[in-house]
Amino acid sequence: MIGFFLKKCLFDGWDNLFKIFLYNFILIAVDAGLMSLAFALNSPGFFYLLTVLTIMFTAVYSLGLSGVASKISNNKTPEFKDFRISIKETWLHGVALGFLGIVLLVILLWVIPFYFNMGDIVSRFIGGLLFWLVFVFMLALQWFLPVRTNMEKKFFRSLKKSFILFIDNPAFTFFMFVYSLVLGTISIIFLTLVPGLGGIILAQNNAYKLRMYKYDWMEENPDIPPSKARKSVPWKVLLEKDREIMGRRTLKNLFFPWKD
Repeated sequence: MIGFFLKKCLFDGWDNLFKIFLYNFILIAVDAGLMSLAFALNSPGFFYLLTVLTIMFTAVYSLGLSGVASKISNNKTPEFKDFRISIKETWLHGVALGFLGIVLLVILLWVIPFYFNMGDIVSRFIGGLLFWLVFVFMLALQWFLPVRTNMEKKFFRSLKKSFILFIDNPAFTFFMFVYSLVLGTISIIFLTLVPGLGGIILAQNNAYKLRMYKYDWMEENPDIPPSKARKSVPWKVLLEKDREIMGRRTLKNLFFPWKD
């Protein structure tokens, strides 16, 4: 399943490279503009205010991108109206997500170092506990965008189901985290224009789509105990349709299509 997931992410991203580039460019331009203004004003108050606005904008924009990524993941051609509709429906939850991100960032950058700098065992224990709490949130939040886009319409229910997916798929969720780090590292080479945030969100939507096949199959086979079913998911059968849609594609015909 992981092999197909990686292949789908690669070819979905390649087939929609220009769209991902464009959406990433708009995000970078706005964020860079806000942060440039924050530094130019040379005021701590405005700096923190504009930093908060940048995080909020990125969160709202991410939910809009998830609407586009969901179309791509489901083998449809996304249009700008998909982004606009997604923003219109989810902007308030984007603000809430941005606020949650700010809270986690404050804990990570200021609260945890504060406890570790106190030096005593109890304070370091609290600091370590907070670190793992933030890390767990970061892992679970990888599911939030596709869950909110495809499944739930309420913020806290989306958050709850994100944690349920994380708890039920811990190894794959951690793999997604590592994969996102790899995409982020590659993005630095290309000034975060590709694959960038758009590529990461596309991967999250692909992961969500493929994992949902498991739950659909489990619902169709209630006679199999859940503990046993999770270990015997027939991925080859479940992914057969997606493999047919993708067809026979290789790295060779990706970069040298005229050689086929």
